Amino acid sequence: MTSRRNWIETLVMQVQGEFLNGRAAKLTAAETEDRFGIDRRTSEAILDVLAEANVLTRTADGGYVRFLPRLARAA
Repeated sequence: MTSRRNWIETLVMQVQGEFLNGRAAKLTAAETEDRFGIDRRTSEAILDVLAEANVLTRTADGGYVRFLPRLARAA
């Protein structure tokens, strides 16, 4: 169980790194599968976890991009 958990944690960090380090502007679940050699279910789960953590946001066309919150404007 621990080795599987470590594998998943490593994948999450790798996918997150693609966005935070600027190597990926936008990825779909299929592109994530290809890039990391994982299955669709795992790809979607990782992208969804990163979206729930406000690292990524899902676009209308099903892709994922880095989440950049809007800055509050001074009145």
